[in-house]
Amino acid sequence: MRSWLCRRWRLVVVRGHSMAPTLRDGDRLVVRVGRGPTPGDLVV
Repeated sequence: MRSWLCRRWRLVVVRGHSMAPTLRDGDRLVVRVGRGPTPGDLVV
């Protein structure tokens, strides 16, 4: 089960100010891998 979770989810740290004001430098996100984006999603 753990290997499945590691393949499907990733920890991403925001670096820089390009996502401001929504995300700040140093914010941490858990992102889902392997799915196409839908309206309202953040793309990293």
